[in-house]
Order: sequence, then structure tokens, then C-alpha cells
Amino acid sequence: MTTQRIVVGAHYGLKDWLAQRITAVVLAVYTLVLGGVVLFGPALTQASWRAIFAGTFMKVFTLLAVAARMAWLDRCARHLHGLHQADCSSVAA
Repeated sequence: MTTQRIVVGAHYGLKDWLAQRITAVVLAVYTLVLGGVVLFGPALTQASWRAIFAGTFMKVFTLLAVAARMAWLDRCARHLHGLHQADCSSVAA
């Protein structure tokens, strides 16, 4: 008699591990870039902030960082609630 092992919590897969590392790198680099702009950039006024975020690079980078953060929070929520991948696909539908 065999039983299936259901892994709850950490989801010991390469995909989750890799996604966590990639999102961590994206968020770390975004934090460093934004910190560098604040520390070494011009005086912080509304006009300077608008100029910083007016460029396409910063718009795309901000969108990528927000998406990475949302993925991170979604992954944490799934683990805290004990949902499996199969459960998540049925909830999203």
C-alpha cells in the first residue's frame, strides 16, 4: 500500500526557490537604485521625482518591482494558509 505525500508549507520545488531568489534580487536592486537616487540625486522636490519616474526605464523597473512584491506576498499568503498549487488554480478561476 502506498500513500501520497502532500507537502504543506515550504513547497520544496525548484520553481518556488528560483522565483523567490529572482524576486528578492529585483527588489534589492530596485531598493539600491532608488536609494542611490535619493542619496546622490538632486534635491527632492516634486519636479525631481517626476523627472526620475518620467523615464521609460524607471517606469518599467517600478512595474517589475511591484509585480515582484505582489508575487512575494502571494507566495507568502499561500504558505500561511496552507493552500496547494491545485487549490490556488481553482480559487483563481
